[in-house]
Amino acid sequence: MNILVIGNGFDLAHGLPTRYDDFLNFVEEFIEYKVTNECNMRFLDYFKSLNETNINLYDQIDGLIEDNRWLNYFLTLRENKVLLNKLTWIDFESEISKVIKTFDEYRNKLISEKVFENEQMRIDEHSFDVLHYILEKKEKIIQIDCLLSLENIRELKEELITDLNRLIRCLEIYLDDYVRKNYFDKLQKIKFIEALKIDKILTFNYTNTYEHVYGKSNINFDYIHGKADIKHNLNSCNLVLGIDEYLGENEKNSNIEFIQFKKFFQRIYKGTGCLYKDWIKFYTEQKGKTPKIPHELNLYFIGHSLDVTDKDILKELILFDEANTTIYYHNQEALGRMIANLVKVIGEDELIRRTGGSNACIKFVQQPNCGDKYD
Repeated sequence: MNILVIGNGFDLAHGLPTRYDDFLNFVEEFIEYKVTNECNMRFLDYFKSLNETNINLYDQIDGLIEDNRWLNYFLTLRENKVLLNKLTWIDFESEISKVIKTFDEYRNKLISEKVFENEQMRIDEHSFDVLHYILEKKEKIIQIDCLLSLENIRELKEELITDLNRLIRCLEIYLDDYVRKNYFDKLQKIKFIEALKIDKILTFNYTNTYEHVYGKSNINFDYIHGKADIKHNLNSCNLVLGIDEYLGENEKNSNIEFIQFKKFFQRIYKGTGCLYKDWIKFYTEQKGKTPKIPHELNLYFIGHSLDVTDKDILKELILFDEANTTIYYHNQEALGRMIANLVKVIGEDELIRRTGGSNACIKFVQQPNCGDKYD
């Protein structure tokens, strides 16, 4: 059984504008077009066409963007160059995590320190900055008072959940309408990818790039983070965009105040499924039925950073006893990041054991040049 695992680098290798910065450009240019009827030429025809022929979708984008705390937060960070050289979705999720952890810590301080009305709460400078941007304060926050009560935090949390879902639906429209219409017809196959004999694909992407480009009908797909579909609406959108677990073992099962922002919760809540678990189970059963026949489970990773945010899934796959793992990288810098990330996922000892000696089951392979946009 050959399983291909792909991340956003797979789409970038095919020339798709799927970095989060590309999405923020889309949002920013829409706002500009709405005000002036002008914007970057890259988006002008698309926005004009929507405004003239699909006003419902145009209005939907407008409603999703309007007064969205998360979008305002990221656009403000970009304007203030806080996100300089941070272009990956990991950076995006990291910023969401900073906000959520700040409010969680602030909430815990309110509970534990029993701060009373008109008293001031001491929080660190980093938390000041986060609150300054997410609360959309015009002036730099000097101190936080108890106007942010536990009730205020609960109300703000609900607003942040709603606005994250609005952001995700807007991203879905960007990917499955704008990107699909403007880029998919130009996509070309990459030879080394086409040459792989793949049975199943576990994709962390929202796009159906592999299906569109390579068109192999006998392959099973697991869209672990959901699949973009313009036919969805705000309620039916099943894209997963959140954060990893940041609480310790003793706390994560009791402190569930911000659980809706975590990826594992969203995967369950949105019903994206975990088909890869059935694939592994089927492989194990088949091997048990025919033990004398050679069986192999081969994993190929292309365009996935192996970041700890997907640790639960990656660890289960890579540490499966029967797995032979091939990880493709496009330059030495990327290789270094992948090795460092893999240590966080499976641990230093396991990585050393599985990459060394005659029985090594993890190997890194430099892929053929797929273009400078690959990341």
